Amino acid sequence: MIRLGQFPKDAVSPTLNSLVLDLVEFRDDDKVGFRQILLVFPSLQSLRVHESNKWKFWNGSASTRTLKSLVYRSDDDSSAPKPCVSFDTPSLVYLDYSDMVADKYEDLKFDSLVEARLDLHLTAYQIMRKPNNIGFVSGDITTLFKGIRNVKILCLSPDALEALYYRGDRIPLFNNLISLSLGSDKPHGSPFIFWKLLPSLLNNSLNLETLIIKGLVHYVAEGWEGLSPMSRLCFSWDAVSDSLSSSAMKVLEMTGYKGTSQELNQMKRFLGNLSRLEVVRVYHKAVDDRERSSVMKDLLLLPKASSKCEIQVMKETA
Repeated sequence: MIRLGQFPKDAVSPTLNSLVLDLVEFRDDDKVGFRQILLVFPSLQSLRVHESNKWKFWNGSASTRTLKSLVYRSDDDSSAPKPCVSFDTPSLVYLDYSDMVADKYEDLKFDSLVEARLDLHLTAYQIMRKPNNIGFVSGDITTLFKGIRNVKILCLSPDALEALYYRGDRIPLFNNLISLSLGSDKPHGSPFIFWKLLPSLLNNSLNLETLIIKGLVHYVAEGWEGLSPMSRLCFSWDAVSDSLSSSAMKVLEMTGYKGTSQELNQMKRFLGNLSRLEVVRVYHKAVDDRERSSVMKDLLLLPKASSKCEIQVMKETA
């Protein structure tokens, strides 16, 4: 275990540029987050921190001019949200951030950020919390998404989608975004939130070329597609179709595909509206070649808006 703040004062390694810390403990009086690491390793460019729920918590502040890659993961979904998280990291190119949603985000400097992977967890209290008497809503992640709006690659877990739905005021324009990944290999996530957010994500990502849908986050079970319009989680298939029709997407990937009639209807909507689509890759856990051929046949029979579209059914091994 590493305890930050216990490095010898004269311990400096000016040449180290990559560091992995597992089971890290941040000391109680560390008010500037990664300061101790950066003082000892002033040339650090890549940092991976795994904070175990057995130890104390990072205070939420990261300030560095040299760091280009940062991976931060916290095990503890039951801990209290951090009061504030800030990233003063103008040279950062890659961010993989997994944590509870903070009460607020500020001082975000992501001038060089190219790829962001977000896995953000909400507490039940954050979902239900209302604005206070001055209009402040804790747990609002709008500022965080505005801070990363210039990325080219964005990956959102099912929990991050949930956080964006419940605690995002509006989705910013992602003018540089070319690849968007939604979902997770883990079988969880709300399909209603996925379909509710998809039109806004596509409409605000005009240069998007690749959409990756992972796992079952898209799967709407039979009998639930006609959810009452009075439900907060109701979504419009027309809005989905309109956003697909205006999209310049070229590549669609879908993992965890089962080939059900509901999924086939969804693929029909994708193929029938994406006029610039060039490749569709479907990852399916086929038992044998016969089952794989059946999945391929069903997909090939669907009408396509793009005459250039090639469909590939890949074997999913994981």
